[in-house]
Amino acid sequence: MAVGFLIEDYWNLGTDVWFSEAIAIYCGGGFNIIKTVKDLEAWIKANENYPGKGNPIMIHVWEDFPEGADIHGYYSKVFDITMKYLLDPKGLNKSIRDVLNVFYDIRDGYSFDYAFQRNFGLSLEVFEDEYYDRIMAYLTNL
Repeated sequence: MAVGFLIEDYWNLGTDVWFSEAIAIYCGGGFNIIKTVKDLEAWIKANENYPGKGNPIMIHVWEDFPEGADIHGYYSKVFDITMKYLLDPKGLNKSIRDVLNVFYDIRDGYSFDYAFQRNFGLSLEVFEDEYYDRIMAYLTNL
């Protein structure tokens, strides 16, 4: 949130929670807990009774965290691996500049959905639908 605050000059940025928290974790060095397909499968199994089986792209606003879910796990596991995937050359191969451009677009009045698709070349709907397949493929290629 601090990155967006510095760009937009106000606290409620307009990005989805998963995105703002994932970039903060990335800038802080990350947790590096999900490193293998087995690690990701453990997260999915632990969240099989929650909507999306713990899919972080479903966390648009704070109220989207499922009641009783491991919120710390969202941060330390899936928010962390999500930004790594987006920025890693073996993942989506985007850059910090693309992240900044999302914040600039929002500052300029565009929705997060539009800004994300414009800068990452991927709609949020597709990313949510394909999330686990994309992260599994990414972890397989590391």
